[in-house]
Amino acid sequence: MKKKYQQFNWEVEKDENHHIKLTGSLKEKNREQLITLTAFKETDKYNILETYSYKNRGWNKEEYKKVLLT
Repeated sequence: MKKKYQQFNWEVEKDENHHIKLTGSLKEKNREQLITLTAFKETDKYNILETYSYKNRGWNKEEYKKVLLT
């Protein structure tokens, strides 16, 4: 993820016995993008959850359509 989204600022949070969380954020003017990868430990394996959020202040119809199509 860090290679694919190099423009994001990345932070890592580790709880060795439970999970590892990688969070990338990108802030531009009135918008913010956030990618979170969380790996939850289950016995000897990890389950991975990926979430993406996009926040924008002052949306207009064209911006909304652009986000939906990308």
